[in-house]
Amino acid sequence: MELLLQDFASTYWWLILLIGLIVGIVGKFMADGIQKLWGLVSSSQRKRNLEREREEEDEIEHLVNYPSEIIDYQFLATQSDLHSTRNYILAFMILFLSFPREETPQLVQYIFMLIAAGPYYVAMREVFRRNRYTRISGEARRRLREKETTKATGNVAEESVPEVVVEESSNATK
Repeated sequence: MELLLQDFASTYWWLILLIGLIVGIVGKFMADGIQKLWGLVSSSQRKRNLEREREEEDEIEHLVNYPSEIIDYQFLATQSDLHSTRNYILAFMILFLSFPREETPQLVQYIFMLIAAGPYYVAMREVFRRNRYTRISGEARRRLREKETTKATGNVAEESVPEVVVEESSNATK
């Protein structure tokens, strides 16, 4: 009980309480603004995603029309995989240098940790790039197989057959 009373008497406890109240009150007033800001961010992200999907769709159609370029995409995926591996190793080596040693000042250790973030970021970007190349080339191969299967079996997709509308002429009955 005495410990609790000591905590209530400390300025640290009252400072934390005051900060909590201020954040709570300001948060209530800023909630609408935060929701509007989140809506703007969300809509711009949605637009970027739709644009990215359109670009990927165009690339897939290009690869279906030019199947020899699918190998290029697979090569790019492998190249991105190698780049990401190299950057992961580099980031690990830099982080290893940041391990505490008696002769290394703590500031230098923190600097090495910050420097390691660069290769790690590049490695993650290469992983996402590899996934994109793999996804696009895989989808193009799938569509190309469907197209070849359709040609081989003689089945023509309903979309590609134009509809012929025959109208009876009123002159024919006269």
